[in-house]
Amino acid sequence: MPFALFTASLFPLTSYLWKPNATKFAVTFALICLSYSVLFYKTKPIANAFNPDVKWPAIVKEYRNEGFKFYIYRPPDRQLFYSPDLFWVDFMAGPADRYFWDKDDLEKSLAKGEAIVLSDTASWRRLRHSGMISILAKDSYSSLIKIY
Repeated sequence: MPFALFTASLFPLTSYLWKPNATKFAVTFALICLSYSVLFYKTKPIANAFNPDVKWPAIVKEYRNEGFKFYIYRPPDRQLFYSPDLFWVDFMAGPADRYFWDKDDLEKSLAKGEAIVLSDTASWRRLRHSGMISILAKDSYSSLIKIY
């Protein structure tokens, strides 16, 4: 809908630019304002349509309500070039119970009980955790892992 309105507003804009007058200006201005209003109204559904992690905060909330700890693992050697770095899920799910940069500290905490871990997939593979795990969600960069 927003794209159709912007396209439709090109015709009166072109007409106004060829031969300006107040009526053409008013129509063009109104259509462009309407187009931006619809675009701002539809921004969240458009952004969610292109976000592979849109359901992850609800998954985190569900497991936190069941008593799982929520950990985020961000080792210093993770790939950062063109990476989302887990920021959206981290922000939308709320603060983690604990953030980890060192794999030994993470392993000690995982041994204490049930948790869910948000990490980039490559760093999680390098960790080689030996406990029982279940991958709750995964995209091209990160994984949400349940630890039993």
